[in-house]
Amino acid sequence: MNIPFTAIATDILNEEIVVFDTGSFYDAIRASVAIPSLITPVKYRDTFLVDGGVLSPVPIDYVERTNNNILVVVNLYGKKKAKINPIKAEKNNNGYYSLFDDLLNSIGKLINTGDKNSLGYFSLLNTATHAMIHKLAKENIEKHQPDITIDIPFDTASTFDFLEQKN
Repeated sequence: MNIPFTAIATDILNEEIVVFDTGSFYDAIRASVAIPSLITPVKYRDTFLVDGGVLSPVPIDYVERTNNNILVVVNLYGKKKAKINPIKAEKNNNGYYSLFDDLLNSIGKLINTGDKNSLGYFSLLNTATHAMIHKLAKENIEKHQPDITIDIPFDTASTFDFLEQKN
């Protein structure tokens, strides 16, 4: 790439961050988006890589700072805004849902169902994951004290909202 780029992934076996700032752009992106239990981990050397957010949801540690720059952090794990609505799958141009869209829609509904008095398996897993990620993100922001922090409420969108089409 013509501009500096860094992606991070989590070495799930050794519980370490792997930083990609040279080499294959494809490998870096593929490893950094491997969401555990949803997208297959990437075999890398003698280990497996998953989403870097597992250990570093706000990877400020990997930003090179100079005296003349301003560090702006977008925190996707801000305080809760509103109740998350289940995904709404939309028909494609042929008027039919794709099999992939149906699968992701079903998974999204499973994850987003339940309430705190009666959490189902997926809701419990999702709630526990959000609690861990929120805590890690908050601690990293406090540790590195960026110049500007833009907090996006974590419930503004769900993992599967890439299916939503805006007009």
